[in-house]
Amino acid sequence: MLSLTLDSADSSQIKKELLDIRKALESYLVSLRSSNGSNEISEAPVSPSSTSSIASRGPSDSSSIFTRKLSVASVSDVSSELGNGQPSVSDLARRFDKALACGKSNGPAGDNIQHRTQILNAQNAAIVGSRVTQRSPSVSSGSLATVPGSIGTLIKDLSAKEAAASGLSSIESAMAAQALGKAYQNADQLEPALEYYHQALAAQEILLGPTHLMTLNTLDIIASVFEIQSRWQNALDYYQQSLAGRENNDALGPNHPSILPTATRIAQVHEELADLKKAKEFVQRGIDECTSKYGQKHPTTLSAKFKLATICQKEGAYEVATELHEEVLQDRIQRDGPNHPTVFSSKAHLAAVYRAQGETKKAIPLLREAFEGQQMKYGEIHSTTTATASQLAESYWDIDEWREALDFYFIT
Repeated sequence: MLSLTLDSADSSQIKKELLDIRKALESYLVSLRSSNGSNEISEAPVSPSSTSSIASRGPSDSSSIFTRKLSVASVSDVSSELGNGQPSVSDLARRFDKALACGKSNGPAGDNIQHRTQILNAQNAAIVGSRVTQRSPSVSSGSLATVPGSIGTLIKDLSAKEAAASGLSSIESAMAAQALGKAYQNADQLEPALEYYHQALAAQEILLGPTHLMTLNTLDIIASVFEIQSRWQNALDYYQQSLAGRENNDALGPNHPSILPTATRIAQVHEELADLKKAKEFVQRGIDECTSKYGQKHPTTLSAKFKLATICQKEGAYEVATELHEEVLQDRIQRDGPNHPTVFSSKAHLAAVYRAQGETKKAIPLLREAFEGQQMKYGEIHSTTTATASQLAESYWDIDEWREALDFYFIT
């Protein structure tokens, strides 16, 4: 670790000088990579949240970095400091490049993680009501699970069902079309999947009616595909149609178990569309329903409250967000114990709200507890652990505890 001896100055001036040093070291790192490691320089650890902005910064005044009144006065001194029990400069450079590439794709906000999360959320929405669906006798003999899996076979099956239909369509052909759509979706061919899902939907609306549970579930499936494609307005239209159909179906009633998941997905889509007011309305509705059905400390209720807290945080309603996060954290600890992953998540999010209000010193103990728990649960290089380490590094940096900040920057 670099040992820096500073002349007396006010805290803001010291911090400004350290930021200039950090920028200059980043500039040196770029030079190192361009020259294949021929220059011996040290790497300043960089927060994941700031790496995306490095390329947009102007050139740093690297010539002045070692003219400051520091005990480390030259590039060779920096290298020797790093060599004293620390990784070599070339090792740090390779680690930095590898971390950037990995973080961009697999980090907490990386492309792969976002895509996988989006798909999982959409898949959860696609099976809305599946556990409570009561199929009519006319269709109970058919099941999507029993249809052969290959796309070629499914196409032949659909053709046979269409040929056997007495009219323009039949329940059997609708189910075959839906099975084919699912096969295309599993193959990540979403446009053909949408085509066959819509074919199934049209047949179901004609034969079963627009508020039949099977028809409504197909609406949710189509909306889930639009979610995967980030076509949020299209997804919202289909989810709203599904919710209206469920509410207007006398056989289901306002308390049917399939209504709450659809309302939750509508809240999520409103959040993606930056309509936080609407999102809060649907989340609050979910909280009320969960509380009446399951109780205040049921995991579903707590998840809904957690979601409301994150939306309030985005809105800037920090007092409400703080109160909700604190309530959810205590309930999760009482229900699941202090070492449950949801407890770590609650601590990290509550700490983020504290930091947003300038209460960094209150945030750090929570972040350390979350980090230590995630480190034991997932390991040090897991994306969840490194995300918390990044928050810790930035928190220590904010209160001018630079040595601790550097320790956690190296983890990230």
